[in-house]
Amino acid sequence: MQPASSGMLLDHNPILENIMPQTMADLKPITGRWYTASFHAPSRQIRITARKSRFSMFVPIISACDQPGQRDVHQELLDFRVRRKGATTVLTFTEKSALWDRKDYTIEFGPDRIRYFYRVHGKGAVSRAYFFRSWFKDASTVEEELGVVPGFDTVFSPAVNFFGKEYYFPGDTALMTVGDSSQLWGQGLASSPFCFAFNDRGDRLWAWAGLGVRAGQYTFEEFTWNENATKRIFGAGGIDCNYNGKLTVDGMWESPHLILGASDDPYRAVEAHTAVLEKEYGLKLPRKRKNPDWWSSPIFCGWGEQMSLGFRDHGNVEGVDVAKYCTQVMHDEWLEILRKHRIRPGQIIIDAGWQKPGTGGDMQVDESRWPDLRGWIEARRSEGIRTILWMMDWLREGVPDEECITDAQGKCLAVDPTNPAYEARLRAMVRRLVSDQPGCFNADGVKIDGEMGCPTGPGLKNHENLWGMELQRRWMKIVHDEAKRWKSDALIGTFMASPYLGDLTSVARAADLFSIKTSPEDTMRHRARILRIANPASPIDCDHTYWYDQRDNWIDIMPAMLKIGVPCMYHAKYVWHKRPFAWPYIEEMTPEHYAVVRRVFDTQWKRLGRKTKSRR
Repeated sequence: MQPASSGMLLDHNPILENIMPQTMADLKPITGRWYTASFHAPSRQIRITARKSRFSMFVPIISACDQPGQRDVHQELLDFRVRRKGATTVLTFTEKSALWDRKDYTIEFGPDRIRYFYRVHGKGAVSRAYFFRSWFKDASTVEEELGVVPGFDTVFSPAVNFFGKEYYFPGDTALMTVGDSSQLWGQGLASSPFCFAFNDRGDRLWAWAGLGVRAGQYTFEEFTWNENATKRIFGAGGIDCNYNGKLTVDGMWESPHLILGASDDPYRAVEAHTAVLEKEYGLKLPRKRKNPDWWSSPIFCGWGEQMSLGFRDHGNVEGVDVAKYCTQVMHDEWLEILRKHRIRPGQIIIDAGWQKPGTGGDMQVDESRWPDLRGWIEARRSEGIRTILWMMDWLREGVPDEECITDAQGKCLAVDPTNPAYEARLRAMVRRLVSDQPGCFNADGVKIDGEMGCPTGPGLKNHENLWGMELQRRWMKIVHDEAKRWKSDALIGTFMASPYLGDLTSVARAADLFSIKTSPEDTMRHRARILRIANPASPIDCDHTYWYDQRDNWIDIMPAMLKIGVPCMYHAKYVWHKRPFAWPYIEEMTPEHYAVVRRVFDTQWKRLGRKTKSRR
């Protein structure tokens, strides 16, 4: 590793312009409101410490920008320059490395935040663009990695997973993905705010590191703390954006910005990062949208009954097609049970199974199950009940191969929203679901499932070479815009937890509340906090089945929903309890259970200023 050939920043107070210190040893610390940044020449580190806090973070000044199968090994640092920009001190310098003609860095030390980014010059595909992590070779050591030296023991990630793991050790890998990951049993919500928070347990300060990205630049597929490619016992830390080789540079490319800030709580840290995106990066996040009242009305969904009936009839739902219970007759029966117990939903979600088998990507009604779907929907509307139809993101059933995303071997993986032919097909399908035109179903909105199926990974191909969150946004925007074209109040239900998609969500769902704990209530609360950051104008659909709740008083989850969002009930008669490492069982709902649901639904109606008397 070559020694740094020039230093960096002087005192934060004087007005500086094009000062060129000779060595890092000449540098004096910079002090912001919450941090002090000093510079350690022997280790080539920026040493960030927090004022009135135990927190510290020692980071290499350089960052690798790897290409597929090739490491961006550091060679030399040169041309350090410093200038003042208002209250901010700006450092620029250049690095020579193994893969690029040169890399130009900018670090802005402001009163409240530090901003870090670089520009690469040359040609090549980008695999991972790192921040505070790099490679080097030096005869004095066998060490080849540079990374973060953490003065903290906790990393918070807002990426929800089914383990319920929110807090990590610095040596762990914490992954945020546009698609799905089996690392922690799977993603509980689709994507997340791209921000990590750091804390030393017992300390009040939470430092955070989040991406500064503008619309159109969300083409990376993963955002990771401590990728640990070399599989050492304790990883090198650092952060990266994984482009999986799909981003090609021919000339100059600027990395996403990494922004460092501070808060007193991990959730407020993520909120602060989102506010920076709105103020400085053009994020258009609706906060004061006027929503129709019915979006917040109590919800009944038949999926829990479908699963419970599958267990009742077969003793095991593995391999059982529970879609067969999604019928017009069964929904009439379930509604009659609710009426009998004076439980009034304002929305009914017809879940998976209303469509013909094999048409999931181009949905057609299965008339053997739903002989008059439109008539049923319109009859419910006359009672003051809106109907939402389930649909699946990325599913390619019934879609020709030429309209699909393929892997490196040419195998079709998922639909391709960048393909004009598929876009036309998708628009026609959404029209069929929500329009009141002849031959359409006239539904009030759609429940979008499967967002985590967004294709990611190396070697994939689609029509426009559009990837990452930009690909997810393309699919979502087509559905959103087409539904709104036919019904201005059409409900678009998603479980997207990215602020970049907040303008495309009407109601945000807490999604499948699988939890390792006895009750999923804490899981529901955590998800709601993340969803509210990403979708501040959207009601939260508590979206609960009782499967994973092992308490005798599992019905208590219903009153808890009133403190979180819109109460949602997935059962009308049977409740199937099933989770790993526990004997499954089924029970029928009792009058006491129905009474709790009725009180919860009535309370929600009163909040909306509506009468609660059940209409027959």
